Amino acid sequence: EGGWYAMLSLPDVLGEEEWALKFLQDADVYVHPGYFFDVEGGTFIIVSLLLQTEQFQDGIQRILNLIKIELSNH
Repeated sequence: EGGWYAMLSLPDVLGEEEWALKFLQDADVYVHPGYFFDVEGGTFIIVSLLLQTEQFQDGIQRILNLIKIELSNH
C-alpha cells in the first residue's frame, strides 16, 4: 500500500523524535520523524495527506500551536 505524504521542516530546538513524541503526547497528532523516511540534513516530520480536509487542517493547526509554544520556551 502506498500513500501521500508531506515533509515539514521544523525548528531545530528539538530533535525529530522529540517533536514527534511531543505532537503525539501534547497535541494528539501522530506524525513520523523524518529519519523514518531516510531524510537527512535537518529536522523534519512526515504527515499523511490521506485525511479528510477538516482532520488535516485541525492536525496542522495543533502542530503549529505546539511549535509556537515550544519556540516561546526556548
